[in-house]
Amino acid sequence: MGQSLKDLGMTVQIEPYLKECHQIPDILINNKIILEIQCSPITVQQLQTRTSAYNNLGYIVIWIIKDTFKDKSVLSLNAFQSACINPHKQQLFLWNTHKSRLYCFKHLIALGGNRFIGEQTGDGLTEIFNADKMRKVVYRLSRACGMKFLTQCRRKRSVLEPNLSIMYNLKLSDDWVCENLNFIFPEQIFLKTHPMSWQLQLFNLLKQNNYSIEIFKDTINFRQFAQPNIDYTVHVNNLVQQFKRQFADFSSNDVQK
Repeated sequence: MGQSLKDLGMTVQIEPYLKECHQIPDILINNKIILEIQCSPITVQQLQTRTSAYNNLGYIVIWIIKDTFKDKSVLSLNAFQSACINPHKQQLFLWNTHKSRLYCFKHLIALGGNRFIGEQTGDGLTEIFNADKMRKVVYRLSRACGMKFLTQCRRKRSVLEPNLSIMYNLKLSDDWVCENLNFIFPEQIFLKTHPMSWQLQLFNLLKQNNYSIEIFKDTINFRQFAQPNIDYTVHVNNLVQQFKRQFADFSSNDVQK
């Protein structure tokens, strides 16, 4: 990878010692971008600690995980793997040891929990320098995906299951929920909570005139990233505003996964 970067005209340092933070990154590009190839899992806290140390010195950090995925139509990522996503650019870099090639999944869409879809490119080196930011596209979960989520809720066999409780109290049918509370906004990538779940919670709070950002945030399970100090309140406010604007517009794209 280092030689390929040099061939692109980059100034490359392999495993330089940064005495200011006592760290040895894998690759330093143009004394600005650090590439960390992390093939073995470490904790999210360790990722954040090392990222903070580099950021404090003015470096941009890109974490690269090992390409172990057989089915790339839908990515199932554990906590370590998903923490290596750049949520602001919706990118995840993977190093394929067999092909000695850097891949990138870009325009990642979070489907809730640990499931993602995205566009795979084999030109990961170019994507390192891609300045594109979050793609502002709204998608829709398919009905099949929505029904699968509700089925999983019912398998818990509990009258206290929060999503089913809201549906019961507001007299919402499965079909109505699947057709009307199935938006996937770009900021979904910051949430582990299933999109239909938080939209049920938000719809209920708005319906009961009981909405506040603090109450709503308490219903959400946020995703943690290597990049620390993410202002989740900003992203939640964006979600709420988009939900209010989009709720009456059912012409968005379907995500048939």
